[in-house]
Amino acid sequence: MKCPRTGTDLKEIIVGGIKVDISEACGGVWFDNFELQKFDEAHEAAGEELVQLMNKYASSISNTSPKIKSPRHPEITMMRRYFSSTSKIEIDVCPQSGGIWLDAGELKKIREAYRDEKQRLEKGEAFVDQNLEDAGFKLMNANSTAEAQQMQNMTRVLRFLMPSSYLPRNIINLFFS
Repeated sequence: MKCPRTGTDLKEIIVGGIKVDISEACGGVWFDNFELQKFDEAHEAAGEELVQLMNKYASSISNTSPKIKSPRHPEITMMRRYFSSTSKIEIDVCPQSGGIWLDAGELKKIREAYRDEKQRLEKGEAFVDQNLEDAGFKLMNANSTAEAQQMQNMTRVLRFLMPSSYLPRNIINLFFS
């Protein structure tokens, strides 16, 4: 596979028993679907080891905003999204495979942002609850049908983004634990 930032070959390494692909040219890392979950929490030693490797290879690529192609599926353009609803850490996700590309420094930021998955979910729920409350208040005070429809649409989107608002906790834990 090729680095989506530099076009150089990615090096397959094993960290904490998990195979990941790192770019020795820029310090970015490719995670196949669900691999990031093994590295993203502060208590995971493998994550700290990978952060150190990413720092070792980090380069001076200052502009990471251009969209990139998936290392796994080079014909597919990756989607940019925030790691979570409450963070401003942008990651690149392959819509075909679910794989994730992290540029140098992003894994460290993710590990610093949340103690664990439970805290990340709690912060996300609080964010959605607050925005649902605000949308509900605005809906009650809507001056027009169009404004009321806009608030209802916003509420639907927020509920979709945070499954805990409509799925039982035990179902969510199956996917996020």
